[in-house]
Amino acid sequence: MTFAYAQDNKTLTASLTDSNEIVITIVHSFHIDYGCAYPLTYKIKINQGAHGLIALRKYGANDRWLSIQEKTSNDFFNGIEAARFDYNNNLAYVSASFSSQGDSLFIRIIDSLGNICPVAIQRNL
Repeated sequence: MTFAYAQDNKTLTASLTDSNEIVITIVHSFHIDYGCAYPLTYKIKINQGAHGLIALRKYGANDRWLSIQEKTSNDFFNGIEAARFDYNNNLAYVSASFSSQGDSLFIRIIDSLGNICPVAIQRNL
């Protein structure tokens, strides 16, 4: 599954790999012009009954996965990388920024045992 968001010929593309990694790519010229260091929030569908999930991110295919700090709906936060899980509605909200070194961002959701969780990209970001 792949979708793209475009405005004024600037494009952000998200796709889901066979290994349940979300790969988000931004057009290089847009990235250069605007930096994209401020985290964007991605709405991700998770399986019903899931709990104890962890969001991970990396910037390159060969990079190491890094955990994204979890926040709750009671936490006030803005402008930081964070993940919030809405288990009642089967959704994860993952806020992450692009690296200055590349135009891709990889997101993965795992359970507390390290198993990769199936996800789907929500089109209404």
